[in-house]
Amino acid sequence: HAGNPADLEQAIQGFEDAINQSPPGSSELPGYLSNLGNALDNRYGRTGSLEDLERAITTHRQAVEQTPDGSPSKPIHLNNLGNALRNRHTRTRNLTDLEQAIAVYQQAVELTLPDSVFLASRLNNLANSLRDRYIQTENLADLAATIQNYRQAIAQTPSGSSEIAPIQNNLGNALRDQFHHTGQLSDLNQAITAYEQGIEATSPHSPELPGRQNNLASTLKDRFTQTTERSDLEQATDLFEQAATLGLQVAPEAAVLASRSWGEWDTERKTWHEADTA
Repeated sequence: HAGNPADLEQAIQGFEDAINQSPPGSSELPGYLSNLGNALDNRYGRTGSLEDLERAITTHRQAVEQTPDGSPSKPIHLNNLGNALRNRHTRTRNLTDLEQAIAVYQQAVELTLPDSVFLASRLNNLANSLRDRYIQTENLADLAATIQNYRQAIAQTPSGSSEIAPIQNNLGNALRDQFHHTGQLSDLNQAITAYEQGIEATSPHSPELPGRQNNLASTLKDRFTQTTERSDLEQATDLFEQAATLGLQVAPEAAVLASRSWGEWDTERKTWHEADTA
């Protein structure tokens, strides 16, 4: 429904009608509520209407409350509620929303079977919200839990799956956060490995690739600053250039970021011919 506003409006109306026509206690009702919540989330993403987001949260809560314990649908509804709460935190920066998102994501993970194909994405969502809280509060326990959950999500994802790429990138971000706190080169080395593995699993024409190349280049730059290893310098420069060039075709914002990072670094190093290229 995301592609056509009229289809989205029709879907919202259809779900509302289904809810209104469902008898109290109907086994179908939580699914209708969850679908309505997702549709309202989609409309919020399109319009930015906080009223839609508030309704989505309320509707997702109702879906959770009306789903019996032990139902395989319970973690689905919890995960959807977590997504809506995290969206509101992104908008308002209210830590209470983030605390609630973390709590419901945790419940969703705990209620997901160990062999479920959904476990990795739910662990990734939990880790993302924990990292959000670390960024806001600088609580190192959150950062440690973030890294642990990303690693568990990666372990749950088949090697070669395209779904592993964003999780590896997220793990790289968290390990780089940890390096900035600890100064430990081992954290930086692990971040570089995670970014490299994420890039390997990314399609060469993906709009996500320039951003991931920029992340790896920035981290190689950090390591070069620590070790003055020439190969890191050369690889970082190549990656900044690749990210800027590919980004012009598939992700203009990433191209601007890569060009800025490349140019600023070259200016720091006084390599004016590269800065002019960037």
